[in-house]
Amino acid sequence: MNTIEDLRTTLASHAEQSDAPVVARTRAIRARIRQVRMRRRAAAAAVVAAAVATVGLAVLMPNPERVPVAGLPEEVKALHFTYELADTEALEIGAGREQIKVPLPGGDGYWGVVVRGNGLETGAATVFINGEPVLRIRGDERSALYPIPFHAGGHITVKVDDAADDGEVSLGIYERTGAVAGDALSYAGRMFPATFGGARLIGGEFGDPDDTVVRYWFRATGRPITVAPVCLDPTGTFQVRYQLDGRDVGGGDCSDESLDPSMPDLAISNQWQPGELSPGRHTVTLVATRRDGSTGPPEGFAVLMGIAVYEEGEQVHLGATDIDKVTEQNGRRWQVDRVIPISKSRAFSTEVATGDRPALVGFQTCGRTVTAYARAQSSGRRTDDSTSMDSTGGCGYTVGDELLAYDTYDVTLETSKDDLAKGDESFDGALVVYRPVD
Repeated sequence: MNTIEDLRTTLASHAEQSDAPVVARTRAIRARIRQVRMRRRAAAAAVVAAAVATVGLAVLMPNPERVPVAGLPEEVKALHFTYELADTEALEIGAGREQIKVPLPGGDGYWGVVVRGNGLETGAATVFINGEPVLRIRGDERSALYPIPFHAGGHITVKVDDAADDGEVSLGIYERTGAVAGDALSYAGRMFPATFGGARLIGGEFGDPDDTVVRYWFRATGRPITVAPVCLDPTGTFQVRYQLDGRDVGGGDCSDESLDPSMPDLAISNQWQPGELSPGRHTVTLVATRRDGSTGPPEGFAVLMGIAVYEEGEQVHLGATDIDKVTEQNGRRWQVDRVIPISKSRAFSTEVATGDRPALVGFQTCGRTVTAYARAQSSGRRTDDSTSMDSTGGCGYTVGDELLAYDTYDVTLETSKDDLAKGDESFDGALVVYRPVD
């Protein structure tokens, strides 16, 4: 067999045999999966495609399970949302074949990426979004889904290092669907998620479009709770008051300005914490009133009102502050793995070896303006989101960057140059290392 035409002829003859376990492969295979929207309209349709390049060396793969898309699930649940496979890109590794580069999805959808290895042995595959590393796997691993930043533009690149020839890497592009993951409360395209950070949803209520009062009764257990009210008025006519057991406890605008633009589906725009309530039944209420003081319902437009109650989860004590033991970032839940105290330091540094799971780092500093960053020992790359925290006169806490698997990072906290110039050198605090819950 010396030509591509010979290969096509051989494949055609094998295709006539029902049990022929032969799949055509080229150096780089682009297997287009049916579009998500087409799949929704015709879910019962089965599409089978075999692509053969018109140039280059083709090879036969006798094991159909090694087709790249075989290890990519059709559906992935990531944190609060469900994603469906929309496209794939695959690479068979060899000399000069160590990278995939594809444009980021366009349009107004929400997308994520998953990478899978097959036969990489001790080699690694790293996914970059616009040059920033976001995922890394080894061997035959499949990554969790990483949400693509909203309207990021640019490219997704997968680079393979030290992998065996004939190994494979598959990249899956996933589109978020309208389905929610977990026991969330949703209405009119907005959602109170089943979890929010370390807190668990007790329950909640959405009002109808012409409602100006929404109430929710719940039973407190004695643990601290967080109340998440939302009021969205496209005209700016209404404002809202919050009540607990019939007493006014606060208020705000009916605006979407405080919603997270990267997750506009979430109905959480504000939060207030009434503290520990006595065990038993309690009532939270939203009351919307017009800015002119009148109480008439909306006319000619809809106001979305809703309220949810969350029970706070386990806390970790960091000296002057408490933090949630569980946090949510980059499409997954993370749990505190260890805490490293910092005392009277002007420049603190430590190594964090991630091993076969990524890590997330959080920083607490007290009394000074501090810059925190991490540098990968394998590449010398410094994390993109270096964080400067002004905690003068108190303590501040922030969750910073994700550290990729299979690397060791030098994590550093430094007193700002301005504080050093004033003679204010040392700070107290803590470095917190998180690991994925799932």
